[in-house]
Amino acid sequence: MSTSKTRQERGTRFSGLYELVYTDVLRFVQHRTGPEHAEDIVHEAFLVAWRRWDDLPTEHEDARAWMFAVARNCMLNNVRGEKRQGALVVRIAAHASTFTEAATELVNEHVDLVAAWHRLRPLD
Repeated sequence: MSTSKTRQERGTRFSGLYELVYTDVLRFVQHRTGPEHAEDIVHEAFLVAWRRWDDLPTEHEDARAWMFAVARNCMLNNVRGEKRQGALVVRIAAHASTFTEAATELVNEHVDLVAAWHRLRPLD
């Protein structure tokens, strides 16, 4: 079997899977996360399906169930990512004054270096 035929069959099968389960998986995710993240999570789930094509069950109902499991895992990854971002915001806020002081010091050093550079003679 040629590579282009294999790719075409894969694309056709993927399109069929998308048409079969997209709406149901989207509703499943929307119900659990809300509409603001649902489409991104579902698209991530389909990206996983594309990347892990050899793991995808061949039967439609099994593939459908597999997609729900992938979507659930993508939701969990999204929640973990949001928690990490929240923790990062807290850490940054806790050290904001340190960052401000360090930034001010760097700017002052830069200004001093520029001034010194301009005082140099062409021969120097």
